[in-house]
Amino acid sequence: MAKLLAFVCALLVFSSCSIAQEMPRSVALEKISASWADVQLLADNSPLGEMMVAPYRSANPGVSTEEWAAIKKELLAAFSKTFTSPQGVLDILVRKTLEGFSDAEVARLATLLDDPVYKKYQAASASPAMQQQFVRAMAASALQVGSTANSIMARHGLREVH
Repeated sequence: MAKLLAFVCALLVFSSCSIAQEMPRSVALEKISASWADVQLLADNSPLGEMMVAPYRSANPGVSTEEWAAIKKELLAAFSKTFTSPQGVLDILVRKTLEGFSDAEVARLATLLDDPVYKKYQAASASPAMQQQFVRAMAASALQVGSTANSIMARHGLREVH
């Protein structure tokens, strides 16, 4: 029985490694970049997305709710494409982060994006409630960083930034 279990485990490990190696590195990197931006950052109902499109909405108060929904969707898609395009901020972050990974490791990471537990994590991360907590935490962190930086500047007798 133990030998059978060891064989099944070895088969599963071998299978997952060979599957991971079949995905070209460039395809895996694209998948990782797109997954992060599309699902976690710029979901249609995310407060972060709302913050990004708010100035455009404010500049055009006469636009109907229906028309704005379509425009907002287009804006978020364009932002996501810009962030994940070659040399976009997320593309650079993903590619630079994964430079030290082998092709097989990058491909394996990309295959994990289809794992049901990861998809559940993504859905939870993209929920409006989680996005609101994220935005609040970012604002609180920014205030704390500013306060800490000003304390350091004052301690050195330098000008603070307000």
